[in-house]
Order: sequence, then C-alpha cells, then structure tokens
Amino acid sequence: MIELVEFWKNCDLSQPPYVHDDDRSSIDAATNISKITLRSHRAFVEHPTFGDENDGSLHLGLLPVSYQGNLLRADIFIIMLNPGLGLSDYQTEEDAEHAEQVRLIIRQNFAEVEVSFSVPKS
Repeated sequence: MIELVEFWKNCDLSQPPYVHDDDRSSIDAATNISKITLRSHRAFVEHPTFGDENDGSLHLGLLPVSYQGNLLRADIFIIMLNPGLGLSDYQTEEDAEHAEQVRLIIRQNFAEVEVSFSVPKS
C-alpha cells in the first residue's frame, strides 16, 4: 500500500495531461485507444465524442481517481474498476478548491484536507 501512495506522490498533478511518468510510454504506445486532454466542461460537451456511449477514450485532462480516503487508516479496501466518466466530472474539476482537495487525497496529505470535503455543502 505504501508503494501505491509513493507511486502517486511521484506523479505531476500540476497540469494536464495527468499521466504518471511510469505509465507514459505505455499510454503513448497504445494505438487502439484515443487520448483526450480537455480543460473544461464546455470543451467536453463540444467534443465530437460527447454522448458516444461506445467511446473509450482516456480523458487525461481529469485528475486520476486512484483511491479515496486515508489508506493508512482503512480497515478494509474495496477494489473497483475505473470509476468511468460522468457528465459532471469536468465541471467539478473546474472548481479549483475541489481539484486541490483531490490532489491532496491522491498524495494522502490529510493535514490540509478539509474535513467537510466529502460532506455536501447545504
């Protein structure tokens, strides 16, 4: 588990495309999948693949959701497949505060994560 956290701590999350250096050659070599680096919800909905249920493009403009929560304090782990792409993903990441909280969780830096981050604002 520590290796997983260290792996993601070494990923440049300052700007897209969000690809770990150790994965870059494999992703660059993949010719059977499209790579898309969009920066906004508007660009997403205006992209030619928007609404195509068969589109399997890698959206490298979104922060990776490698895991959620504090891995060192977890009693159990639920292993899931890729969370997929949702209509609101780009819109959510346009919120700079939200994107920064995601970066902190990826790095497992909970000293700066807002306690209310996972609780919806009313």
